[in-house]
Amino acid sequence: MLELLHIENIAIIEAADIEFAPGFNALTGETGAGKSIVIDSLSAVLGQRTSRELIRTGADKAFVSAAFSGVEPGLTEALGIQPEPDGTLLLQREIQTDGKNVCRINGRPVTVSQLRALGTRLLNIHGQHDGQQLLDEEQHIVYLDSFGKVETLINAYTEKYRHFTDIRRQISALQMDEAEKARRVDTLQYQIEELKRAKLKPGEEEELTARRGMLRNAEKFLDAVAGADYALNGDDSGGGALSALRQAQDALGGVRHLDDAFGQLYERLGEAYSEVYDIAATVEDKRGELDVSPGELDRVESRMDQLYRLKKKYGATVEDMLEYLHRCTEELAQIEDAGDTLARLEQELARAETDARQAAQARGKRPGQPGKAETEQERQADRQEDARREPQARQHPGGAGAQLPELFHFLDSFRPRRADCACIFGALMLECTCSGNICTSLVNRRSHIWHSFRNTIS
Repeated sequence: MLELLHIENIAIIEAADIEFAPGFNALTGETGAGKSIVIDSLSAVLGQRTSRELIRTGADKAFVSAAFSGVEPGLTEALGIQPEPDGTLLLQREIQTDGKNVCRINGRPVTVSQLRALGTRLLNIHGQHDGQQLLDEEQHIVYLDSFGKVETLINAYTEKYRHFTDIRRQISALQMDEAEKARRVDTLQYQIEELKRAKLKPGEEEELTARRGMLRNAEKFLDAVAGADYALNGDDSGGGALSALRQAQDALGGVRHLDDAFGQLYERLGEAYSEVYDIAATVEDKRGELDVSPGELDRVESRMDQLYRLKKKYGATVEDMLEYLHRCTEELAQIEDAGDTLARLEQELARAETDARQAAQARGKRPGQPGKAETEQERQADRQEDARREPQARQHPGGAGAQLPELFHFLDSFRPRRADCACIFGALMLECTCSGNICTSLVNRRSHIWHSFRNTIS
């Protein structure tokens, strides 16, 4: 259940915390008190469409968070997020003035669509002009699976089937004709050889850019360093800051013991001399680094031009080009060893298909009647039951029974069809690629749940 709603900078609300107690809660107030703002805030944190106009005037962003308790792990398992051990789940959404949204579930960043997918299962907002989730046919299969308590089986089967399809895609990628394979091998070999000849090194481009800047201004740097060196060290005849500081310290040396003030000045001059001495040594080192050969700038420019041409083909940075080289090397090895790789993948595909079938059969078991699939007799019995109910409804035109045909017609929209198999389950909205061989039992399982769901409601 929803326990706490925290709102910041939404419309006229600067900050507010609304706590909800178990049972019925009512928000009352006169027109303009902010009741609709609470609903808008709740819709926003559930991932519904919102607008920048919702942000409070003068604020640069709005923030809403909602704390739920008693959340089942199966609701968030598809996102790779688990509620707290006590079932607590925290949803957060930050709306910025530039239109960007930052969404989190238990502190982990998610997209708005992921937040909306979870929010529709946590809470349903009924309004005067809002559609009901029961009319959303995309949610029907979710209700059936929830009614049958098969979410864990769904997740297990999804993982196994995706593994199966991944292997099948790898096999399809390796099964190319000989002419195409030869062309691809030639292309990969050329690219690999070109990148290897370049002898790329991570961080090389940054080093070359800095070195080129220094070489282009080498004359200015040399003049500046030479002037600083002369001011600090002087020339052969003496002079310079170091010599002047030493003379000043020597001049105070004779009286530093007679007065504490002169002693402190003597010590400060000694510290200044040490600092300036270190600076002079650094300047001299820099002067040595500026000793460049005449052709070095041309070599640096040539190397950077080579990197520029390679980046246009293989990646925006040296690191990207090295990654591309790694991928090309792996692909070439796979093509050259395609025979062995295909044999290994065929074995993995067989194992993956077996695992997927077993998971499908686990979902296809009917509670209390393991392994029993829907039969033609059961379907005939359903048709007879519908025929029996409809005359009864017509006999009571003024009573509740008059609504039974409409109710059954509505419930029929929940019933899984063979097209709903989708190789995993209808909610994925995928095309069937297994020709019904793997997931027939999944449709049967949902059919049994539908029968139970229909009987329970009616």
